[in-house]
Order: sequence, then C-alpha cells, then structure tokens
Amino acid sequence: MSIFGRLLRRAIARLGFSNLLAILFLCLAQGSLVRGVQRATTGLPGEPLLALVGLGVLAGWWLAGRRLPGWAAAGWALLTGLLLNLLATARLARPLAALLTAAWDWLGQAAHLVFLERAGLAGIDPSALYQSAQGLALSSQTILDRLATWLAALLARRPLYDPLVVLLVWSLLVWCLSVWTAWWMRRRSQPLVGLAPGGLVLALNLAASAVPVESLIVWLGALLALQGLAGYSVRLRTWLAHGYYLADIQADW
Repeated sequence: MSIFGRLLRRAIARLGFSNLLAILFLCLAQGSLVRGVQRATTGLPGEPLLALVGLGVLAGWWLAGRRLPGWAAAGWALLTGLLLNLLATARLARPLAALLTAAWDWLGQAAHLVFLERAGLAGIDPSALYQSAQGLALSSQTILDRLATWLAALLARRPLYDPLVVLLVWSLLVWCLSVWTAWWMRRRSQPLVGLAPGGLVLALNLAASAVPVESLIVWLGALLALQGLAGYSVRLRTWLAHGYYLADIQADW
C-alpha cells in the first residue's frame, strides 16, 4: 500500500469518514472562495491563501472540539491569524529568527563568562544582537508605514494598490472565514451559517468584477454536500441517544 493510502486510512480511523469528508468539502468551499477572489483581484497570489484555507479549517475543527466558549475561540483564532500573517505573509519570520539566534548566542557568551570564567559582561560583543534587533524593527516599521498609507488612502476615497497590504488583508480574512466555517460545522452542525459570510464575500467580488461564476457554483455544491453531512450527523447523534446501535443504523443505510 502506498504512503498516501496509509495516511488516508489513519485519517479515517482517527477522524471518521464523515468528518473527513466534511473537512474536505469545507476546504473545497473555501478554496472556491480563494479562486473567485483571485480571479477578481489583479496580482493576488493564490498559493498562500490556499495554504491558509487548509490550516484555518483544521484549526477551526480543532477549536470546535475543545471546551472553549465562542468568544474565546474567536479571540484565539484572531490572534493566531495575526501572528501567522506577520510571520509568513509579512515575512517577519526571518528577521525574528535572526534576532532569536543572536540573543541565544549572546546568552551563551554571557553564561560562559559569568559562570565559567567568573568575569563580567564587558567582553561580550553585542553588535550582532543590536543589528538583528534593528533589522526586525526596520521591517516592522516598513510594514506599518505601508498599512497606514493604504488605510489613509482608502479612508480618503482614493484607494491605492499595495500588493503586500492587499495580501495581508485577504490572508487574515481567509483565515478567519476558514476557522469560522469549520467551527460552525463541527460545534453546531450548521454549515449554512458557517459558509454564509464567505459566500457573501465571493458573490460581491464576482458581481463587482464580472468574472465567470464557476467558483460560486463549486461553492454551492460544497454547501449542499455539507448540508447533507450535517443532517446525517444530527440524525446519527439522535439515534445513538435513543439507544440504537451503530451497526444496526449502518445496516439499514
């Protein structure tokens, strides 16, 4: 058996076939949203947004299985999305990693001098630490300046196109929508409520840009499939609560 086959069997055994199907259809629905937005927005890359769709759906599914209230799950999702955006989309991961590496080297030198040689910290060269901190601060300031310029132009009704800022905004929105849909599907078995915000965003983008509506058709198909899966899950829980055995239910189906 291939590696993909073994991974698929493990995923089915761990999640259940219906849950795995639900996750796949959620990814399909959100992927159609990304595809439609990408066709309507010039220069918007689709690969990072599709990666966020998969991560967001899995994160929302995981959150729905935890004993967290809705507001706590929403706060966690927002903070995680902002962190992912800053590290990956804004590309602050590399300067942050350089700063952490320089700080670790500085601490190692300090420990060596203080604990082994019983000397002071005057012999430590902090130039690499300072340079890394300045690099991270400069990168962060550049992103903040571009965000402020883009927002000021938007509020002044003279929007300008900044590819980085546009990608940051769409990345955060796609992440939040993906977490939202998965949370509502698993916690409440209400895919329509979960997919409605993304469907509205997709419809408005298609209407404003007059691009073909294939992505909306795929989104509707995924919604219908999720509605069927949600109905089956609700009925299954009802049957099990009334004392029916799972083997008898599967035999009848």
